[in-house]
Amino acid sequence: NIFNAMEKTEIERADVRKLKRSMVN
Repeated sequence: NIFNAMEKTEIERADVRKLKRSMVN
């Protein structure tokens, strides 16, 4: 499903943001 793939990428992006934030802090 395209929608499932999009949902997964959104979750992955959120994880990347958290990682970047923790690296900066």
